[in-house]
Order: sequence, then C-alpha cells, then structure tokens
Amino acid sequence: MPRFFFVVSVFLVVLGLSSCATTKPPQPAFADPVTPAKTTAERQRYLKIAREYTRLASTSSAPERQDYQLRAANILALGNFTEHARQILGAIPEQALDDSQHIRKHLLSAYIAILEHKPQEALQLLQSPLPTNAPTARKADYYRLRATAFNMEGKHLHSARERVALEQLLTRPGTIDKNRQAIWQSLSRSDKQILEKVKTLPPPHVLSGWIELMRISKSARYNSQQMRKKLEQWQADFPGHPAGGAILTALYEQSERIISLQPETIALILPLSGNLKPAGEAIRNGFISAYYARESQDRDNQQIRIYDANGGTDIREVYQRAVAEGSDLVVGPLDKNDLTLLVDSGALTTPTLALNYMDANDGRFSDNLFQLGLSPEDEARQAARRIWTDGHSQIGVIYPDTPWGQRVANAFISEWEKNGSRIVAIQSYDDSGQDFSTPVARLLKTAESNAPAIDARKTTSAENRNKESATKPPIGVDAIFMPGFPRQLRQLRPQLRFHDAGNIPVYAISQVYTGKPNRMMDSDLNGIRFCDMPWILDTTNGNKELRNDIKKNFSIAPDSQINRLYALGVDAYNIIPALASLQSQSYERYDGETGTLMMGERGRLHRRLSWAVFERGIPRLLPLAAIPPE
Repeated sequence: MPRFFFVVSVFLVVLGLSSCATTKPPQPAFADPVTPAKTTAERQRYLKIAREYTRLASTSSAPERQDYQLRAANILALGNFTEHARQILGAIPEQALDDSQHIRKHLLSAYIAILEHKPQEALQLLQSPLPTNAPTARKADYYRLRATAFNMEGKHLHSARERVALEQLLTRPGTIDKNRQAIWQSLSRSDKQILEKVKTLPPPHVLSGWIELMRISKSARYNSQQMRKKLEQWQADFPGHPAGGAILTALYEQSERIISLQPETIALILPLSGNLKPAGEAIRNGFISAYYARESQDRDNQQIRIYDANGGTDIREVYQRAVAEGSDLVVGPLDKNDLTLLVDSGALTTPTLALNYMDANDGRFSDNLFQLGLSPEDEARQAARRIWTDGHSQIGVIYPDTPWGQRVANAFISEWEKNGSRIVAIQSYDDSGQDFSTPVARLLKTAESNAPAIDARKTTSAENRNKESATKPPIGVDAIFMPGFPRQLRQLRPQLRFHDAGNIPVYAISQVYTGKPNRMMDSDLNGIRFCDMPWILDTTNGNKELRNDIKKNFSIAPDSQINRLYALGVDAYNIIPALASLQSQSYERYDGETGTLMMGERGRLHRRLSWAVFERGIPRLLPLAAIPPE
C-alpha cells in the first residue's frame, strides 16, 4: 500500500522451541515490522509449537493454562492460521484471565483482525488506551497495531500520530530508525491538499515538526534553492527534532539532485504511427494533460518535444536527434526491444524514463535509466505476495496457454517458490477454445493428489474439527491464481462451482476487469480478487479533476484496456520531480494514478496496486493488505 508495508513480524525466537515436554516454550511478543511466516516449512514449525502449547495447556491449571492458550493462539496467528487462533481465544473465559493476560488477549485479537484485513475491527478493539501500569512492551504493541490499522484504512496522518507516540517507548536505535522511516512513509502517502489543511502547533510539537517537514518536501520538490532555504528554516525552528538526522540529511541531498532531474526540455518518444499508435497516443495525451494541469509557475520554463518512434525508424537515431536538439530528459521509448537496443548501444547519455522494463534478470544497465511501465509480470508477483499474506499455502495456477499467459504464470510461480514454498497444481487452457471444464477438473485432481498436509485443526477441539470437515471438502488447494481476460474468466469461474470448489479464493490481475462496471456480464466473476491501478479502482481519490478532463477531451472507450495507458502518461510526467528523492531514499513513495510508486534496483519503479473483489458483478475495494516488500 505505500512500503509503509504493513506487515506482521516473524518472531524467530520461538523457532528454538524444543519438543521436550518439560521445557517451557518462550513467549512470543509483537515486534516491528510485523511479517507472517513466509514458507510452508515455517508454517509447519509454527504448528508444531502451537500443538506443544496446546498440550501443555491441557495438563496445566490456571493461570498457566490460560498463558499457554494465549501462546498457542499467538503462534497460530504468526503462521497465518487466524481462524484457528480465534477459536482458541474464544474458548478462554474472560473471568479466568488476570490483568496481564486480558491485555495480551485484547492485543492479539486486534493483531488477528489486521492479519485478516479488518482494520476497523482492530481499531474498535484498540479504541481505549491500555492501563497506565501496563508493561511498556504492551503499550508499544498497542501503538504499533493502531498505526498499522490506520494505514490500512488510508488514514496516514493518524498512523503517523500513533508512531510518534510509539517512539517514546522504543530504546533500540535500529527500531527507532525504522519507526521514523515509517512515520515518513505514512506522511508521504498523505494527500498534499490534506497536509496543507492540517492545523499544526508551534515548536517543539513533534508531530507538527514532521508535518511541516513533509510539506516542504512536497511543495518545494521542484525548486532546489527554495527547498534548501525552507529546510534551513525548519532546522532552526525544530532543533533536536527526531527527523533532524537521516531524513533531513536525505532532503538536503535531494535538493542538490533536483537540478539534474528538473529538465527545461523534455523529449517524449512514443510510437505515434504503426501498430502501437493507439497506445502511444493514449500515453501522449495523458502526459500532456498532466503538463497543463501543473501550476503555471512550475512549467513556465519547461518545453516538451514529441518524437515518433514507429517500427520503421531506428530508435537510436530518434534518441540522438532528441538529445542533439537540446532535450535534457527523455521519456520513452515504449517498446521493450527499442529500450534494449538503446541500453546495448550505450546511447543513454541523458537521464531517461523508459515506459517499459528491461527483463528482471537482465544484467545490462545504464546509470541514466529509470524504468516505469504496466508490467503484468510485476502484477503476478504482487499477487503471489498478497495470496501468501492472506494466509494461503496450497496454491493452484491455471493460465492461458499463450506467450503472455506463460510469462505471467512463470513470474507468479517464481515469486511463490523463492521462499521455499511450492505450487501444488499447474494447468493451462486454450483461451480460444470452448472447453473450460476439463482444465479445471485436471487442476483440482492434481491439487488433491499433490497437496501437503498442513492441518491446523489438530490444535483445536474435536467438535470444531468435525464441523470443519463437514463444510470443507478435501480439494487439496486453498487458493487459485487465475490470470486472464474477462471472456475466459467468466467461463472458468463458474466451472469451479460446478466441480464443488466454488468456495476456493481466486486471485487475478488487472486484465480480468475491463475498467467499466458491468453488473450483468461480470456476475460470473463474483469472488475473484484482483489488483489494479487507482485510476481504475479508486476513482474517489487522486486527481479527480485531471481524470475528468481527460475523459472529456479524449474519446476513450470506457471498457477499453487502453484507458490504463492514459494513467501511465499522467504518472510519467508527474513522477519526474520525485525521481531524485525516490532514487536517494528507498523508503520514499509516490502516490500515482498507476499505483504507489517506489524505486528498486537499476532505477526500476515498482507499483503497489489497489485490490478489489467482485461482488454482485461490481468491484469493491479491499483494505490495504500486509504485503511484504519484494
């Protein structure tokens, strides 16, 4: 979300648990950042620990019995077995808990709600502050969980406020530094207009100091001299402020880099003829619209020159002409082959924002290269992280037997398996055919025969296990990744119901949605979760005026995939002033129309997307998930 990545921490200390029944296992505690188990092997270890706690609870009396039950629930939550953790918590009578145990149960319930992407429930549980005599570690948990829940709700200023309070309870320098980065990330995701309206208090009010510094970062990022002057004034106003160390230093460095990345002449190199003409025109129109939406004083001395890069022209000649004619920043090319040719030839002599990506494993690189695009492979990798965060471990993949489908499926599988997890079933289908029943049946049959036995139900009562067995058939897969386009997925999804697997969660990427709500046509997609850009899903936020102007000025088919390229053009222009800060600080984020953008290695801009689920044929936005970083 961005990453301000709201993740739940793996407490490795518990992994040393001995199987010896006479040894009391260590007590897990919340930490920051919070991350769930990453591999099937880790989840198995957590289950082993939880079973040992459950066994100890069965042979103990109060208060140790309740202590072991709380430990078992905590361990199950860490392994993403949240349903079973809830069952254990629900079985503990409130009257049997002492004050300390009551606080632990309360915090753990909120923690589970966050893992299940229920921030409102978590905040309701955390509405009242902890008693003043509560242990410092529990108070830290309280503020950390509230900060995470507020971020998941998109209330980033509230999240920053909670983390400012949290810092007073931290003692380790590394933890303090991470918390300060999290404050900065939360504020960076706050809308500039909202930040400007917030009433701040005079120094030395700590939160106000953070807000004032973020205002400087957002408002002066186009002017190096202005930024440095404002930073010096802030430093005089807020001496000794927590942000006055690494973050202030990074902003000074950013002000020095602004000049090189604030071009007077921008060359926009796009295919404006040939097969890619519709894509090139959409990006151009979004780019120019964003240029004219910029306040006039920020673009008075800036010029844009547009060059056609069609298939009949050598891209190196187009690029060299643009540079020779005075361009000090190039945006483009769009075609991946053109980009590869430019990098291979050493032609990138000027800062260049390409609108596509080099292959992820391609070692070729240029210091002048930034990369931004709408990569379905990146969406597939993000889907893998989301599925794991949602608590699934036995995954099936069904994909169209096309070059596109194979690339997307391979990207997903590679991301899924890099932490030691595995896919239990993989199946392709003919996207031009009519038989969608056979590939679904084959997928489920393979999954049932290959699935590992991870059974958290062994930690719960026999009565609950019997109830679950009656409602959960042994399918062998607990989630399915199903990339594809609307026509195919509207036929594949019903086949899961036909084969008694309709309750299995299905995940897809942006291609599943046309971008235009169609309740009747998309009712067969109900239950599918998918990622897409805010331009498509979150139309109530962002630059609504610009979005409406583009729709008014250009003939865009509302159900066309080309609509997303307008957003790419908007971000390609608006991201330019932020490139310096994104490059210099890995925790910096830019909230764009194509997603929340962050810079990885080799100038590659990654997008954190929004998530939605089809309900009654209409996409409904989901809360931000605790997706770990790449």
